[in-house]
Amino acid sequence: MDLWQYNYNFASEHKGGGQFALVDGSVKFVSENIDTNLYRALGTISGSESTGEF
Repeated sequence: MDLWQYNYNFASEHKGGGQFALVDGSVKFVSENIDTNLYRALGTISGSESTGEF
């Protein structure tokens, strides 16, 4: 059973997604419909995932 969604999640009052601050100082709106694997890859610090543009 994958419990990732219960242990590592984010919340936002923005309709349809959330605002995320990135390490380069930019802020991006991430849709609530984002692919789960991409969402997880964006949230890791050392997973070495290739995310490309999102």
